[in-house]
Amino acid sequence: RENLKKMKVHQTDCPDNLSNKVMFLEAELAAINDCFDEAIAKFAESIEFAKKEGLIHEVALGCERAGLLCRRFGKTEEEKEFLSRAAAIYLGWGAHAKVSQMSKATV
Repeated sequence: RENLKKMKVHQTDCPDNLSNKVMFLEAELAAINDCFDEAIAKFAESIEFAKKEGLIHEVALGCERAGLLCRRFGKTEEEKEFLSRAAAIYLGWGAHAKVSQMSKATV
């Protein structure tokens, strides 16, 4: 939480670089506190902002983490959508080992 506060301070200086990271950390904190709706909304914000800024690796990470959150809460359709999107982005980026690791984790 302390690091999130520091990042928010710097966010005003570099919003293009830090805004999606702040949203991502807020999503993770909400997830830790079992606040599904808040977490998934923050992940969605983070994903869209990263997409807009061309931070494709961060889009993939956001999708992956959102998918895992959905899995934890039994939201199977949403889980499949997010994880499929993450895998497609990772593959497009050439991260075949990551996709392999993800598919082993779902078995």
